[in-house]
Amino acid sequence: MVNFLERIKMEGKKKTVCSLIVLLAVIGTTFFLGKGFVAGFSLLFLLVVVTFIVLLKLNIRNKELYLILVIAVLLHLLSVLFIHYTEFRPVGGGADYEGYNNNAVEVAKRFSKGNFSLEGLYTNHYFAVFVGIIYLITGPETISVQLFLVWLAMVSVLLSYFLVIELGGSEKSAFLAGLITSFYPSYLYFGSLLLKDTLVVPLALVGLLLSLKIMKNFSGLNFLMFFIVLAGLIHFRFYIGLALLFSFIICWFIISSKRIWERIIYGLAIIFILGFSPQLVGFGYYGTESFKGFLNKSTIKQYREIVYAPSPDFKTKDNKNTGVGSSFVVPTGFDSPFTFTKGYLTSFIYSFFGPFPWQLRYKRHLFFLADTVPWYLIWIIALSGIFRVIKEKGFFPFVQLHKLSLFFLLFSVMAFGALSLFINNFGIIGRVRMPIFIALLCVILLSFKFDYFNKIKNSLSWLKDI
Repeated sequence: MVNFLERIKMEGKKKTVCSLIVLLAVIGTTFFLGKGFVAGFSLLFLLVVVTFIVLLKLNIRNKELYLILVIAVLLHLLSVLFIHYTEFRPVGGGADYEGYNNNAVEVAKRFSKGNFSLEGLYTNHYFAVFVGIIYLITGPETISVQLFLVWLAMVSVLLSYFLVIELGGSEKSAFLAGLITSFYPSYLYFGSLLLKDTLVVPLALVGLLLSLKIMKNFSGLNFLMFFIVLAGLIHFRFYIGLALLFSFIICWFIISSKRIWERIIYGLAIIFILGFSPQLVGFGYYGTESFKGFLNKSTIKQYREIVYAPSPDFKTKDNKNTGVGSSFVVPTGFDSPFTFTKGYLTSFIYSFFGPFPWQLRYKRHLFFLADTVPWYLIWIIALSGIFRVIKEKGFFPFVQLHKLSLFFLLFSVMAFGALSLFINNFGIIGRVRMPIFIALLCVILLSFKFDYFNKIKNSLSWLKDI
């Protein structure tokens, strides 16, 4: 009995010591990194734990999936800390996220006092309101929201994994998709800043995933969720949302699992209902208001040749910290169809593959090469894999096997088409094309030949003998 009581006392002392250590660690972290970090990290930790619990409840117990999610959290956490505390800025002067932050702080102040008016604030979209609500929970320090964005990045990695599985890919392909998404340089950078694209990426990927599920097995609940997600996506980045909207409608009639007459009946209802999604967020039925405002010669010319045009003295120090240093000029060429088509295709190629090495103007722009060089390698490996599969199985069996990929390809072409029409700034292009790149990556990895890894592994087997 005495030994039992002594054991209880010892256990109590151990718990007290452990509690003191944890308390001192929290106090030390708060002192060195600030209350905002502690609040943001606590929220991040809670969200990650809840996500893992939900996955386990859904009986998803793939160890590789949990591994890439942990990798994604660690990578984006390190990226946030590095960018926040070093103020690393390879592109632009940060006017967007600074403006969002100022508005979000004001939103948090008003909401805390029961004042829900947004008068005098930037309200073209509600990203600042979203950030302001988080500030209400964590306090108005940017690091707290940046840490929340780490969780959003983890969600995007999770979605890229599920997208490959939904497309019919293997768990190896899905693992690789999640891993590459975790290391995606543009996402590591832009996904760590207070930018609306941090919401656009997961919204677009959720929209793609729901689209696949609806086309494979129509569900009223999934369709309702898709309608809501689509409205949110259009609100934050309308041309990405409209690309998803139109590519979904077209592909419903081509690759839906329903019989022909069912596709037509369901399709007519879908066409009627989805038109209200952009109208719900102020863009008009099927985005007619946005088309009126943007699809005209003067607006296109304004964006392509003036808004982001680099100044004549872009090589001087005066322009070093501005976004226009990352711009290129491709004339719209409305004077002739040939000139317009040539310029448009050039802009499309720049948006898809650029910036090319000869387009980099400053040392800080070398950051872009971390995006583009791996992208080229992935495409080379993917194309060789596609030709191999076509050679082995034939073209039509290949198309039948990957018919769902047509939806992703159509979405990507439409999104890049809109992006190329207006934007000629590589910094903005790098932000906007993140969900498009991830969507294409999921398709590319379906034909990825994993024998490459086995060959590399075998070629390095001699190292074991050293």
